[in-house]
Amino acid sequence: MMKWSLLPLVVLVLVVSDRLPAADDTTKKPTEAQLEHFEKVIRPLLARRCFSCHSKSAKKLKAGLRLDTRKRALTGGDTGPALVPGNPDKSLLVQAIRYQGDYKMPPSGKLPPEEIRTLTEWIRGGAAWPDDGEGGVDPAAPFDLAARRKAHWAWQPIQVDNTPGARALPKGTPEKLVSWARSPVDEYVLKQLVTRKLAPVADADRTTWLRRVTYDLSGMPPTAAEVDAFLGDRTDKAHERVVDRLLSSTRFGEHWARHWLDLVRFAESRGHESDYVAPNAWEYRDYVIRSLNDDVAYDLFLVEHVAGDLLPRPRRHPVTGANESVLGTGFWHMGDWCHSPVDVRQDEADRHDNMIDVFSKTFLALTVGCARCHDHKFDAISQKDYYALSGFLKSSGFRLVRYETVDHNRDVAKRLAESRQGARRTLYAAIAGEVGPGLKDLPAYLLSARDAIASGKPEDGAVRVAAANARKLGVERLGRVISHLLAAEKSPDDLLHAWARLCRLPGQPSEDDVSAVLDPLRKNWANRQAAGRRALAGARMLVDFSRLEGRRWRQDGSSFRTGPVEPGDLVTTADPARPVGQVFTRGGAAWDHAFSGLAVAKGSENENGKLSAWMRAGRTIRTPTFELKTGRLWYLVSGPGHAFASVNSHRLLHGPLHGQTVTNWDAGNNRPRWIRQDLSRFAGHRVHVEFSSRGDKPLQLFLVVESDKAPGDPFAGDAVAAVATRLDAKQAGTLETAAKATATVLETALAWSRNTTPNDAPAQAVVLGWLVGHVPLLVADPQASAARVARAAGPILAQEKRLAGTVKKMSRLAMAMWDGSAVNQNLFVRGNPHQRGKEVPRRMLEALGGQSVKATDPGSGRLSLAVELVRGRNPLVARVMVNRIWHHLFGRGLVPTVDNFGIQGQPPSHPELLDWLADRFSRDRWSIKTMIRRLVLSRTYRMSSRPSPEAIAADPTNIWLHSMRVRRLQGEAIRDAMLSVSGRLDRTYLGKSVPVYLSPHMIGRGRPKSGPMDGNGRRTIYIGVRRNFLSSMMLAFDTPQPFSTVGRRTRSNVPAQALILMNDPFVVNQAGLWAKRLLAEKKLDTGGRIESMYRQAFGRRPSEEERAAAGGFLVEQGRRYGLPDQQGPTDVRPWSDLCHVMFNAKEFIFIN
Repeated sequence: MMKWSLLPLVVLVLVVSDRLPAADDTTKKPTEAQLEHFEKVIRPLLARRCFSCHSKSAKKLKAGLRLDTRKRALTGGDTGPALVPGNPDKSLLVQAIRYQGDYKMPPSGKLPPEEIRTLTEWIRGGAAWPDDGEGGVDPAAPFDLAARRKAHWAWQPIQVDNTPGARALPKGTPEKLVSWARSPVDEYVLKQLVTRKLAPVADADRTTWLRRVTYDLSGMPPTAAEVDAFLGDRTDKAHERVVDRLLSSTRFGEHWARHWLDLVRFAESRGHESDYVAPNAWEYRDYVIRSLNDDVAYDLFLVEHVAGDLLPRPRRHPVTGANESVLGTGFWHMGDWCHSPVDVRQDEADRHDNMIDVFSKTFLALTVGCARCHDHKFDAISQKDYYALSGFLKSSGFRLVRYETVDHNRDVAKRLAESRQGARRTLYAAIAGEVGPGLKDLPAYLLSARDAIASGKPEDGAVRVAAANARKLGVERLGRVISHLLAAEKSPDDLLHAWARLCRLPGQPSEDDVSAVLDPLRKNWANRQAAGRRALAGARMLVDFSRLEGRRWRQDGSSFRTGPVEPGDLVTTADPARPVGQVFTRGGAAWDHAFSGLAVAKGSENENGKLSAWMRAGRTIRTPTFELKTGRLWYLVSGPGHAFASVNSHRLLHGPLHGQTVTNWDAGNNRPRWIRQDLSRFAGHRVHVEFSSRGDKPLQLFLVVESDKAPGDPFAGDAVAAVATRLDAKQAGTLETAAKATATVLETALAWSRNTTPNDAPAQAVVLGWLVGHVPLLVADPQASAARVARAAGPILAQEKRLAGTVKKMSRLAMAMWDGSAVNQNLFVRGNPHQRGKEVPRRMLEALGGQSVKATDPGSGRLSLAVELVRGRNPLVARVMVNRIWHHLFGRGLVPTVDNFGIQGQPPSHPELLDWLADRFSRDRWSIKTMIRRLVLSRTYRMSSRPSPEAIAADPTNIWLHSMRVRRLQGEAIRDAMLSVSGRLDRTYLGKSVPVYLSPHMIGRGRPKSGPMDGNGRRTIYIGVRRNFLSSMMLAFDTPQPFSTVGRRTRSNVPAQALILMNDPFVVNQAGLWAKRLLAEKKLDTGGRIESMYRQAFGRRPSEEERAAAGGFLVEQGRRYGLPDQQGPTDVRPWSDLCHVMFNAKEFIFIN
């Protein structure tokens, strides 16, 4: 067993750490998240439950207690303080709501347990409450948006003074200071310093600057070779060359992506009880990394996040052609989801609240979420603003997009649609050319066939010859007509059924005889047509797929063509001898066989829960959104399929609670039939329905209705409508006129095929379908006729086959938005989704000039929102992003509250600099790399982190940037640095996440399989993020829990960090690997290895004192292992301990 001595470790850590100033003290003030929680949860709860008796607006104040201001709540009323922050058990408020002791509040009834728990935990956490003064916030006070906008700096336009004196220093400034600035950035900083009688410190030494910039841009330590190269480059361009190298490295995107993922609460699971997987969330992470490395313009990056699925020209991957833009929309769906919410309406409201919160903080640094229950208490954000944004989400949905192939296959579908239109014209023309002559003498064939059948011996060859000769007709064709009529007599829907019935009349029938046969049929036809018209009586029509055209046609993929099929459209086959497989008789959504066989690439995840039962990605069509009345839905379909009803956008289906939202059915007889789905439990809720084919079998969708009983057949009269029109008493009184009328039915349909009109379309399409299937009845030589049609169809079929062959079947999947139908959200009274107020039109924030989405836009309008964000007079987007960049490079934003530019946030320390940077950002085409390059090459960034005593006294928190701040590395950089120096680092770029390592103590429902302890050597950005099983090392070093936007991480200094560095198996393991790597350098002696160690860890050579301390440690530690003094420096165990010591040094985890 190892004998461990703390003394040499402590000595060495003290030696190494002596080079570092103390880190900033953490503040005890309430965090932004705590204050936001108060505004979003606590204040509305107090207002709803308490303000009627205990506020400034109460008609009669009771017990002298006010709960509308922190000061009054702490002072209390007649019986003393209502709140004791941090101690709910001693707080009278908690005692009262628990009904403990003498007070029971509210007197009308005890609060629900969850509300009691909410207030109790709020007080236990310190009762965070913004300073609202003596009077508190008056809920009855008018909301003056214009006044608030005018009064606060963040809403004002970006203003840059480009006159020569804008950045001029005061007269009398020493020349040494005047010459210090090398860029406008420096000039702005220097002007503030000089104004306050401060001066910038000297530049950091080159080694310190290199380590600083390397970590800041790549999140990794500089190698010894990189240090040597920089120190050896004494040219004026040395610093620029370093920065350009770092910006061009893929490590840049990996590091800066982590900053971005903090904003969008990136995680790969859904949290809550069972922590179900968020499928393929890592695809979004890789998209962010690629975008940053490719320096995608930030305005485009933003648009891709908000509406990348709607861009008419999406950004494509330069090699694979994959749609990059659509991946950005995955950020909307990174939140935690509840898998079985009892209240789906509340669940959707909470999910949308999180989405609005993240959107508004990330891109605007505004707390729009605080306006969910009421107008914002401080900022120019109304409650209507909140629900205007909510409408964009209400009009959008979730999908797993086949992002590698979606654009390509959409283009194929468009070309197929054009080809099929040509095929329809060509095939109908070819068929018309064949059957045209046969239609002219069809009445004669019908009369001769009637003669043969009426003789009683229709199968007799002699009878057929005689009948044919009587009218000089072809015997073989007449035989085919006779055989068909004998079968048609038993098939009421056959086009020649009526004539087959007339054939049984003996002799020379009179008009009365003809009427005796046809009149019952005519009555039946009339009844069937009337039944079709009455079929939907009492039903509420929700969706008619034949009318969903243009942008109202919403499918994921192209499996349901580019729009509804129309009556008369064809399905071709690959068989030239039978080129037409089907004629559509009714319009609707039809499955496209060209897109059969779609598959998911290995490693990509499908949806989980009940929605994993069938392949949905790229093969699903959705209805517009509608509100359920009774909830008893009926779908008129043909063919087998699946349906999923997305009620209030809930789709994480595990367990039986919402199982009724999924249904499926088999093929049946492949005729249109009604499928029932009972959603009566969700009456009053908004829903859309998503349909997919079952397997790759043909599916056609016609109608969605709501009805208490099964509707009738609305197509009941289609099969007889054309015949009924022609075989009425006036046109078919005799056999001769009936025969002509029957032929006219076919001639009319053939003429319709050349010039289609909506009038009577289903009836004509039925006749065309019959005609296409019975060409042999209308031609003399069926084989020759078929050959001619096949020759005409050959090029068309070949073209369609070629196009179908270009469909890309295999693709990876990623979470993305799926645009829905235009839906405005109702304002929720006090944020309660069960108390809906007036509808609020979708628009941007009013204070930013938000214009309502055009009423003609059938979709969500998110693209309009995105364009308005970056193209309008929005002063926030550029300011917010450059402030975030500044924060990550300098340790503190020009606006310290990087996620809150509102009243509750802090004002900018250098407002002129902030606006200059924002202006330059947009002028530089929104290039993030250009902005970073400008900042890290500034003299300001080059300053030392050793301030003068005078500067510390005058500016103790370094607001005015008299020196650079000492910053602790983020947890990810610490871990990556350990992998780097140990030699274990796997530099593989992008790819599926490595499962997070789970210690035996990390337990709970949904516990996944543990990953390897060292994450297979991958950078931390590639380690899986499970909401309920977060890395203990990352949590200890302040990696935020992924629930909302965190643009500024906590900078804690807690015992857990020391314990992790001392005891974590990963840390110990990497120390051992590093030791083996050092000992493997056979050309180095002990001193050389110590120097190599320091250069790898700190980017510098050790001092003589450090070199001696390290050498002494090896000897001392070797003795504890029972080694002779000469063996200590050559044994891996002392070296492992020394490497472990280096990991624990402050200099390893801090940058100067």
